[in-house]
Amino acid sequence: DIDLLEVYRLKEKLRIRDAGSALPDLADTTFLDNLNLIRMDKDEVRVTVAGLLFVGKAASIARLLPQAEVIYLHYSDEAQTEYDNRMDMQEPVISILDKLTERIRTYNRLTEAVFQEALLNALAHRSYEDMAPVYVKHYPTKIVIENPGGFPGDINEGNIITHQSIPRNKLIAMTLQHLKYVQRSGQGVDIMFQSMLT
Repeated sequence: DIDLLEVYRLKEKLRIRDAGSALPDLADTTFLDNLNLIRMDKDEVRVTVAGLLFVGKAASIARLLPQAEVIYLHYSDEAQTEYDNRMDMQEPVISILDKLTERIRTYNRLTEAVFQEALLNALAHRSYEDMAPVYVKHYPTKIVIENPGGFPGDINEGNIITHQSIPRNKLIAMTLQHLKYVQRSGQGVDIMFQSMLT
């Protein structure tokens, strides 16, 4: 179920993002074990849900975690109800991030960091018990990202900026932190809010 090319890509991305990290120099199994993307069960390697999301083969994600899907819809007009471009993705998280960043860059002036932070937030904090996909709806002047599950705990629209983060999927959030895709888990909303104000 593990895509070894995706493991290689993660290591190379980490080399770029954190030149001082020793993780990319580890053997593949040790690298994945250090990130808790696999568990050793006697002599058998078991892929965690986070492992499947980061280094799983597309076919394995579709078979074992079919709800781990991102659907991108592009609308040429704000008032349009029909999309003119669609991409359905059941791939590892970073592959989805790369594809959508490239697509957004083609159409939009939105700060790339804000979009990436919002998408990673949606993937890390969605409910994986819910079978609905994550939707990225791309309009000429806005991007709407919808993920299943609602706000966790007592977080709501009124206190989301000031409330302490409650990670729904802690291992996914920690993996993004170890891979240097987020500065520190729990700061995503703050970063997006501050970036959009400046």
